[in-house]
Amino acid sequence: MSLNLPLSLLQHQGPMLKTLGNIVLSSLLPGKKPKHNPDVIEDVEMILPAPDPELVSLYRRWCTHSIRTENGNLPFEPDNVLPPHLFSQFALSVCAKQLKLTKYRLLNILNQGVGLEVHKPIPMGEPLHIVCKMVEIKEEDNRARLHQELHIGTATEPHCYTAAFHTVFILSKRAKTNKTQSAKQNSPLNDDSANVFNRIGKWMVAPNDGLNFALLTGDFNPIHWVGFLAKLSPFKRKVLHGFGMFTRTIETLQASAGKPVKRIHVRFINPAFLNGQLVTVRMTSTASDGEMETLELKDQNGKVLMIGDVGF
Repeated sequence: MSLNLPLSLLQHQGPMLKTLGNIVLSSLLPGKKPKHNPDVIEDVEMILPAPDPELVSLYRRWCTHSIRTENGNLPFEPDNVLPPHLFSQFALSVCAKQLKLTKYRLLNILNQGVGLEVHKPIPMGEPLHIVCKMVEIKEEDNRARLHQELHIGTATEPHCYTAAFHTVFILSKRAKTNKTQSAKQNSPLNDDSANVFNRIGKWMVAPNDGLNFALLTGDFNPIHWVGFLAKLSPFKRKVLHGFGMFTRTIETLQASAGKPVKRIHVRFINPAFLNGQLVTVRMTSTASDGEMETLELKDQNGKVLMIGDVGF
């Protein structure tokens, strides 16, 4: 059974909606962009107000909705701290401020992967202190690959989470390649096909999950919620946000393990279609204590949607 979230959540999405508006305007009225990136791209520092309790509550509800674990464990989220993956609600608006300093046009951006390391929890009600750093820019094969990091904390604890973003800008057209093969070749993650995976749990991709996650995060890219526009995209139908796959997979892993995820890094391989399907979370169980396990997310037809590593 799917959720129906209130349109009143729009009131919390001002920064993200402004960012998306600026991206659209810059594509319609392109200004002059530098021909080269700056030698040094400065950090971006921001202080954001404490996330609204209603937003956090509905975000938790969506992220844990429809999860079923193989061992019967239920999802859990402490009410007194923020879900660490809530950075999906403000990440793009912060990262875009730094990306504007580069020569790349934001309309051409593709999200290829994300990571999260949790050093300590952030209590509810605390303003967020954020520093965005450009770790690497690498141009190859007609693509620019960028790695940014967000250091997220509070006034007294400035480094509670580290979130990593791997984005790609298309520089020019190239010959078509197998998307899954190309993504795996460029993935820094462990994707050893010899791994033996165990099914951890599953969750449903509801037809309205694109709109729901847009209301929660402000990412109103029409490929996630407007059917006739999604048909014009390369996917030919509506798909779930990559961050949506990321957050529900984290909650499935945490529920199964009965403890919080401390480190996770994933690469997006294929989209999850909004057709009411059940997707499956699988993980290896051969790592020693303290080591990262390999994970994957598969759709109802067995296609790999996401691969990565996770540590508890």
